[in-house]
Amino acid sequence: MSQKEEDEKLVNIVDERKEEMVSRTGGEPSVRLARFLKPCCMDQHIGTLVPPRPPHLARPKSHDLPECRLDVHFEGWKLPRGEIWKQWVDKLEPIYDPTWKKIGIYDSIFVSTYCFPIDKELVVGLAESWCPDANTFVFSWGEATMTLEDVSIIGGFPILGEPLTKPLTGELLKIEKKLLKGYQDLARSKAHKVSYSPWTKLFMGKNGDLEHAAFLALWLSRFVVPTKPIYTINKQVFPIAIHLSQAIQVALAPVVLASLYRDLRVLKEQIDASCIVEDCEDRDIPATVWAPFQIMQLWAWERFLSLRPNPNCISSGEPRAARWKNLNAKSNIELVRSTIDSPDNFRCRPYSCAMKNWQHPSYYKEQGEWVVVSPNSNEELLSYLRCLVPCELVGLDCIEQYAPHRVGMQFGMDQDIPGPFTRANANSEFAWRTYAKSIRNIRFYIPPCLFESDVTSRYLDWWNQSISARHDETEEVPIHKISSSSHRIPKKSESSGSPPPGFHRKQSGKLQSSLDEDKMTISEWYKRQVQDVTANKEEVSFYKQVPSSSSTTKENVDRKRPMTESKDNTSPIKCTHGDNQLDMITMYSKHAIYSVIAQPLRLNAWDHNLAEGADRARSISSLLKIFPAGDFGMELIKATRRIFLITSGCTRPPTNPWCSEGLKVKQQSLELIGRLLQLR
Repeated sequence: MSQKEEDEKLVNIVDERKEEMVSRTGGEPSVRLARFLKPCCMDQHIGTLVPPRPPHLARPKSHDLPECRLDVHFEGWKLPRGEIWKQWVDKLEPIYDPTWKKIGIYDSIFVSTYCFPIDKELVVGLAESWCPDANTFVFSWGEATMTLEDVSIIGGFPILGEPLTKPLTGELLKIEKKLLKGYQDLARSKAHKVSYSPWTKLFMGKNGDLEHAAFLALWLSRFVVPTKPIYTINKQVFPIAIHLSQAIQVALAPVVLASLYRDLRVLKEQIDASCIVEDCEDRDIPATVWAPFQIMQLWAWERFLSLRPNPNCISSGEPRAARWKNLNAKSNIELVRSTIDSPDNFRCRPYSCAMKNWQHPSYYKEQGEWVVVSPNSNEELLSYLRCLVPCELVGLDCIEQYAPHRVGMQFGMDQDIPGPFTRANANSEFAWRTYAKSIRNIRFYIPPCLFESDVTSRYLDWWNQSISARHDETEEVPIHKISSSSHRIPKKSESSGSPPPGFHRKQSGKLQSSLDEDKMTISEWYKRQVQDVTANKEEVSFYKQVPSSSSTTKENVDRKRPMTESKDNTSPIKCTHGDNQLDMITMYSKHAIYSVIAQPLRLNAWDHNLAEGADRARSISSLLKIFPAGDFGMELIKATRRIFLITSGCTRPPTNPWCSEGLKVKQQSLELIGRLLQLR
């Protein structure tokens, strides 16, 4: 086979072309050869995609924000308590040191013995800028996020390996049976729960595979994927612990990153609620998160120099996180907000710099190079490839999107407008296939470790114009009327709602009906993505602004007449079952959304702004929970009560929409709107 034929069979995940480039802070543009992570927004699609949510909507201006009244409980941020855990680590380390290194958990186990005091203001200040649509922090100058590389280097978790759902077989089932017996014995104790201390006393010193599996079950339950109830062993992690004890590598990095993305969404929702001054004058807004947020704090310390304490000197062989152990830093929320909005304060590639007693990954080199990856490539290179490919992240109880092409500068690439990305999050099985595609015929570029990335001129214009436009829209809106883009955690059986900026709508049924999809390599998957973009041009046009309000279409006429309740409340609206009923309910839903969001914010009801918020049914419930009673709020209540009547068969609505019964009807109606809009 000729060299030309071999090159044609390769699939590039990095796009190389000449572009007019400029610094992300602006300046004089220049034309040079640039490299971008795919998918990028192609020329024919530019102007049809909506930029990511700018900070003026993701986070209002600092002087508009009240003092944070958020009472956050970081249940996944476990500080070492006593010496018992470290004693168990020290006891097993001489025996299982080779195993831990082979499966990539050696560093993460030792990181679990370190103390990282919480800097709450830093975490909350960053979470204010979180955009759940794209799983990125949205700053005034662009996007950034925690990546698989961050979780691997800071947390010490392996990127490669088996899925966490891999079943046990053969002799491994016997180990699980013994763990379950110990679990059940402790559960029958006076405490009626399996806490860390009794678990340690029961299994420490047992020796052999059983002790090792029990040790890893405690490590997973406490430091990796902690869940309710607090301070207890989670039976769900037994298969993972047993596989690890038998030197079977499990991909833990995507699990941890998915939990961080999930809980940042929760934290963002609560932050938005706490900004509503009327609702939090007398009490703090509670928020409980379970992900290991110490990784996010260390991520910020690695990248924002002015927000971090002076790092420790680490000893040879210690993980990178050791430079931050036992350090206190109490940030001021105003300092955090001002620091993160300056691009000069952000370090794109902190791990590329040389550091005493710490060896940076082998793929960081002085000279850039193109590499071809095959299944026989070294583990570091294969892991790095996973960091660059958009996919779904499967967590213990969530599925989150991973979009590295939105933050290409964190990998030393230049940044263009991010292209569409087809979701595949119907369930954990389909989602895992996007992550664990077989690797062959993949070619990508690794930039020099000291290379300084830029953005395309059109990206800078696109970003700045969007921020300016959104800022104008929210200039006169009081802080308590700014809507949040909150989303509940999707269940495995659910599809995503409307797509986030720069992404296609999820093609429901396409992945499920394709048997060939299961066997796709990364190369074939990239080709499929290109086909999806071509085949769904109409869906891309969804992001275009609708015609002006002067249009005389039926939909525009409906927008101009917000739903008002009839004076006759003696009988519900009659509507037949089937499509007619669904159409009627959808019409009421549109009126309700228009009354509550479009009118107060002076927006066209169905332009691209609402494609990100109002048309996302999952945001409606959260919006209404924090909106005060007012004219627009009352209009929504009237409309949603009618929707509830249609489907429930009630003969009469509650007289007072704000009484306890009325609020219950409101909540049920809002949930109904969410389900119906997803169906539409």
